[in-house]
Amino acid sequence: MSFSLVCTGGQRVPLALAAAELCATLKNSIDDTGAEHETLPFDAAVVGRAITLLGALAESDAACDRAVDALQAPELLRIPECVLYLDCSVLEQKVASRVAAIVGALADPAAVRAAFSIAADLAPEEVAAALAEPLFTVAAGPTGPSDALAADSLSAALGTEDASEAVLLRCSVATLRMLKGVSRAWRQRVRGVLCSVAWRARPVHAYGHA
Repeated sequence: MSFSLVCTGGQRVPLALAAAELCATLKNSIDDTGAEHETLPFDAAVVGRAITLLGALAESDAACDRAVDALQAPELLRIPECVLYLDCSVLEQKVASRVAAIVGALADPAAVRAAFSIAADLAPEEVAAALAEPLFTVAAGPTGPSDALAADSLSAALGTEDASEAVLLRCSVATLRMLKGVSRAWRQRVRGVLCSVAWRARPVHAYGHA
């Protein structure tokens, strides 16, 4: 049996059955209906990268680690959201950890904005206040239309709120504090994660607290 993924432009990309069965979304479709394809709300570039990672995972855990570690910031656009949609928990964790590592290696909010093409919508004094505020400051409602970010920004790279949370939960406290100064939208997202049940449920030594 052959299997393929259909992208938003209608392109059909083949996927090895062994790799497809690593994803709960695809495995359920195959088992329940005998489906030979799945239509995804992602373009061919994103789907192609996801297929590469799934193929590596089907080969071995080490091969997948190498493939994920090879991804750089521009290549990560929408990958966390795509993997979450496919529901491959092992790959979700690996990709989220990779994004968190890339963000965590950046020195300051300006470096994050430069790496992910994020508009600087906070005044310098607002950045300073965000970096100095109490760690567990509660998010104050929707960010609003003024906080919409560019299509190739970090928000687009992460996609849904679930994908964003998966990444942020893997960041150190120091990285999360720094991310508050990136933009209004990211200040809001970080505040929400730090005050979430999921954050409180993290192991004490998870991902660092420096």
